Amino acid sequence: MKKILFTLLAVFIACSFSFAQQKEKRDTLFVRVLNKYVLVDGKKTSDYYAAGQEFRDSLGRMINEINFDDVTHMPTTYTRYTYSGMNRIGEEHFANNRMVWRISLGYDGVGALIAKRVEKVSPGDTVQYLSIVYKNNPNGKPKEEVGTTSNGKLAYKAKFTYDKRGELLQRKVSVKSMPPMDSILLMKRTPLYDSLGRVTSECVTIKKVDGDDISSRTEYKFGKEGFLSELVTYSDNGVVVLRQEHIYSIQRKRIQDIKTFDGYGNLLEWKAYRYERYGSQPYMIRSFDR
Repeated sequence: MKKILFTLLAVFIACSFSFAQQKEKRDTLFVRVLNKYVLVDGKKTSDYYAAGQEFRDSLGRMINEINFDDVTHMPTTYTRYTYSGMNRIGEEHFANNRMVWRISLGYDGVGALIAKRVEKVSPGDTVQYLSIVYKNNPNGKPKEEVGTTSNGKLAYKAKFTYDKRGELLQRKVSVKSMPPMDSILLMKRTPLYDSLGRVTSECVTIKKVDGDDISSRTEYKFGKEGFLSELVTYSDNGVVVLRQEHIYSIQRKRIQDIKTFDGYGNLLEWKAYRYERYGSQPYMIRSFDR
């Protein structure tokens, strides 16, 4: 009964946000439900609970993401999105049933992101937190990011470096008055590829504002159908710290289960995905296009 109530609650959240925007009918609402199995003594039981949900419209655009608490199984955070065509132009982030961040995004004529405005929302007040401008390469990927504070002062500058395949190799940040929202000052990445151009291994080093240095190496394995089948993460001294098994529905070409183990082979988490489609009657969902 609880699972049914949670699903109905989530569908209500996804379908009832109207505010000042015009509503329109959508024939189909696609929902991907993330369930977690209850583990006892490191083994999966038959009991499970909803841990998250994603809602997409008939164009494949994400309209809502909802996360549930692992203990109370009630919604904790959720995000809703608005669009102009296929470009996401707005994000509203909620926690503890109130909005905490509002993000507006701007694009150029070919659909490359060129601007972002981040607002911090508190009860009875909304203030600009950061204004971000992007300079892009000819392929549309950012080569420079400049953040400005609400009073017009330079917050930080970030520069991006890519390899010939377009994979990000480095992001270097120079902080002036405020760091970026992810607090990362330097990210270095070294990817390796197979003959099909897929990333099979990558070494990543991250330096954060608080002084933390994080280094890891991750290997990716693919099944004969081309889907990611295994992910193994190593510490900087070569010790396995995490391993994931990915199980797909080959016929439907979508993820079905993800099993996570620690370096000793102990089962830490078992995720299972369920896919739902609501289309027996039109749903009233916010109009995305402007």
